[in-house]
Amino acid sequence: MGHIELCFQCRGGRSSPTGPPESEWNWGEIRKLLKEHKIPILENDADYTKLYLAEKAKREYGTGKFLNRPGSKSQGGNNPLPETERRPRLGDGDIVIRPPTPVTVRKVPAHDSSRARIESIKRKLPETISPLTATQLDTKVPHSYYFDYDFEPQPGKRIWRRVDSETWHEIYPDGLTSVFKVLGHTTVSETEGTIVVKWSGDSEETMTTNDGGFQAFIPDLGSATMHHWYRNTVRGDTTWTDLAPMKDVK
Repeated sequence: MGHIELCFQCRGGRSSPTGPPESEWNWGEIRKLLKEHKIPILENDADYTKLYLAEKAKREYGTGKFLNRPGSKSQGGNNPLPETERRPRLGDGDIVIRPPTPVTVRKVPAHDSSRARIESIKRKLPETISPLTATQLDTKVPHSYYFDYDFEPQPGKRIWRRVDSETWHEIYPDGLTSVFKVLGHTTVSETEGTIVVKWSGDSEETMTTNDGGFQAFIPDLGSATMHHWYRNTVRGDTTWTDLAPMKDVK
């Protein structure tokens, strides 16, 4: 007998008996195995919160009900008894299970959960990151660009668009979209720019994870080098890789 716990969001886990470290697990094959057996995979904070609240409610509310004494009148059927007769009369040895007092479960707002996750990711990075200002958003941060990608998946034009002050979209040739969240403004190799982290999107189709490790660096407008950079801190990247020149920067 044994068990294994997996987190597809942070790529963490544990097993009993203890197995190899998470870095040696084939997460892609594990995902396929779970899908084959129709086991749900939780991809984001909202999924985890929903599952937690459902299980918490089950534990706290229970399924309590009155138990009738042997020989008592039935309470079912199309002609229910009057209220006074529906209540079972208790005698010595009777057991009554009463439903617990309902409790209010406070749902954590999704925005607060996302903000906490972003702050957790930022604390693990080597750069000093500061929040983007309104002036930087208006004058320095690009609104859109694209670069040419020659490899799988989907070789061709990758379009990047700033949706709002906190969100970027990467759009693949067939329209598939990955969502990136802004971590903040910093300096990489003497170039100022914005760091974003992949937040959601089909991990199998994009071949990139949503665990906080896959990040991109977008230089400010007017930088000497306008190239799209990336790294994956979960797999151990400590430096940025120059992926491709940015084109049609707006």
